[in-house]
Amino acid sequence: MEDCPAIPTRVRTTRLRLAPETNLTNPPAPRRPTIGVPTWRRNHEQRSRHPSLATLVSELAQQVTTLLQAEGRLLRAEISEKASKAGAGAVEILGGAICLLQALVIALASAGLGAGWSSLLVGVIVALLGVTLLRNSMAGMTVSELTPDRTQDQLKRDARVIKEQLR
Repeated sequence: MEDCPAIPTRVRTTRLRLAPETNLTNPPAPRRPTIGVPTWRRNHEQRSRHPSLATLVSELAQQVTTLLQAEGRLLRAEISEKASKAGAGAVEILGGAICLLQALVIALASAGLGAGWSSLLVGVIVALLGVTLLRNSMAGMTVSELTPDRTQDQLKRDARVIKEQLR
């Protein structure tokens, strides 16, 4: 290091100085990890054994905020999951219906019926099927099918726990 021209002379000759209170033979004990520990417990040595009411209310507000954010994420995930399942089912039904309609038109035309008559017959059948499917899907599509059940259950449990904690 002394014969390196890139390092200035004053840097090469400077020695490391320790603070007078630094003790290298007996270093201080490592601190315990504080992740996940409430702040009123973290500062337990500095505060009295019982936290103040303001501290407790502040902690409660912080925990409720965190809880509500987590519930919001759960709600969005559950709604997204249900919507993607419904969308995938609709795409599969549509693809199958298109294939079956083409097969029916070809089968009727090859059976000796003219292309116009076979298309008209398939159109009438498709209209009847469409009306039936719409009626069934509207009857089956209730609010309970689309509601996020897990989120509702979790919110009820959270409300019950919060009420118990406030007592």
